[in-house]
Amino acid sequence: MSDNKIHKYFSRKYSKWNIVGFLNECYIEPFNLKIDAYLKDLEIINMERGKRQQKAHQLLDRYRKACKDKLKYRLLAEPQTSVRAQVICLITCRSRLFADLTLDPLGPRPDCKVAKSWEEDRTHKQVHLYQPINGIVNGSINTFNGVINGGKFEIVNEQKNPPLRRTPRKTNKVDYAGNSKRVNKEEISDQNSEMHDNEDIDKKVYDEENTKERKKLEKSSKRKRDEYEPDYEGLSLLFDETNKDALVESIDKKVLGQENILPQASDNSVSENQPKNMDASIIEAFHEYQKTIPKSYKIFTPAYWGVLDLTGESLHDCKQLKEEDIMQLSQDFANKISWKKMPPEENIREYFDSNCEKKNDNIKKLAVNIQFMKSDVYSFQGMMTEEELKMSSAFPLFRGIFTSDRIKNIWGEIQALPTNYARNEKGNPFKKARIGRRVDMKSTLFKTSNKFEVIYGEVAGGLGPLGIPTACRKKRYLDKIKLMITMRDGINRLLKEFKHIASEKRMNLTIYGWLQFGLELNFYAMDWSCSGIYRFGLIDQCRLPSDEDEFGMLEDAYCILKLLEKKTLEIEKVVKQLYLKNKREEDCTRN
Repeated sequence: MSDNKIHKYFSRKYSKWNIVGFLNECYIEPFNLKIDAYLKDLEIINMERGKRQQKAHQLLDRYRKACKDKLKYRLLAEPQTSVRAQVICLITCRSRLFADLTLDPLGPRPDCKVAKSWEEDRTHKQVHLYQPINGIVNGSINTFNGVINGGKFEIVNEQKNPPLRRTPRKTNKVDYAGNSKRVNKEEISDQNSEMHDNEDIDKKVYDEENTKERKKLEKSSKRKRDEYEPDYEGLSLLFDETNKDALVESIDKKVLGQENILPQASDNSVSENQPKNMDASIIEAFHEYQKTIPKSYKIFTPAYWGVLDLTGESLHDCKQLKEEDIMQLSQDFANKISWKKMPPEENIREYFDSNCEKKNDNIKKLAVNIQFMKSDVYSFQGMMTEEELKMSSAFPLFRGIFTSDRIKNIWGEIQALPTNYARNEKGNPFKKARIGRRVDMKSTLFKTSNKFEVIYGEVAGGLGPLGIPTACRKKRYLDKIKLMITMRDGINRLLKEFKHIASEKRMNLTIYGWLQFGLELNFYAMDWSCSGIYRFGLIDQCRLPSDEDEFGMLEDAYCILKLLEKKTLEIEKVVKQLYLKNKREEDCTRN
């Protein structure tokens, strides 16, 4: 907010602001307009940031608190007020201004009382001159209107700040130059009507300026809110960590169904090069289901974000999609992904059969990370934060099992780049870019030209006493929704980059994610159909050991992560092929 829209008094250092100083410098009359200007200017400054905003907020609180206390005092004490008390109040009113400006052992007096004392003290001291005064300024004769305050004559320009009281009355003529003329009653009446008109115009102009400022502030605040909601209503609310507890409480546990895993891929599964289109009736039913989502529950429903949750957890009350349609879609998705775990090599199996104690130089990296996890396994039986749990369980597993040098795993509270692009796609290029949504882990195919992020991971809470997960089911579901949106943005980024390729060929893209809840790991996959619907399904699950004699169960986690690494490298080939085809199509379009 520019300073020329508010009174020049507030251009000084904020530490010197007080209501008395403003009243002394403000020439707006009458007194209630002074106070109105003071409060409106403070409200404008209160929309800023920094020390000025804090000082304005403090002054507003002091004045408003005083008004509330004054009303309360009047309601309680007014019936008991005596004549003697009123006389004492009139006697002491002249000394109030001095008392307001001095420090009181019990604290400063409220600004409402300070302003009232200032007005009463000014009323006692003022001598109003209701006729124009002729005087010599800079060698010329000029006409002034003003008041005498405490023996000083203050010249007030009648066109800018006309006095309030202009009742015609007979007064003695004051002649400073010795050559003034008597003003008749008709001239005084004309001057008074003109002054009242000027006063009304000044008040109207001041109110219009403040109204324009308020409208600008409202538009500015609305624009700031829209900047944080680039795509969908409630997106910023969903990812705001300060709202996490309120969001969890808003989720209705009763509408959550049982999470189902995708069926096994059939032997005659459809080739990835020939993806199967979704039936038109299913697409129509899905869009009808989107329209029936309650407004208060939209951000918690995957369908609102365009995601068809094939796990069934969010489709508990969906009547538009038939159960056989869901089963058929799940089977088609499983056939496309072709998720088939294979048994490990003989030496790996022997290592897990020995409870991860047998030494084998061929799997040294795996053994080192599992021993690191094993050395801290007793922590799984007590309290652990989310970060401690992640770095003691999932981190050593991925580091020991993922051996490809084409995949870069990054851990910590890190931003997902596709969400960064999504948030700044329609933003102002001259403004500071907003960072992307944060995830607990991501895997990047750093040898692809666009550094495609193919895996995202989330950890839903830590461990409480006895190793029980601290996060409830609703918190796990909330993190699952965030994971869906992040995976969706990852696919959208590639779809926009490969815009010169036919939609059927872009359906080969698949992205993966995992969610940890206590010592349980769930693995998910997502793809895109030409209809604009994203299929999301649970592809596998495993559990981590909680005691050192249970590490043989890590064989299941090993098989899952090895298959995930293989699928990730397959996606790398798909991305490179799509990039090459898109480049050729783009060149053909230009030519």
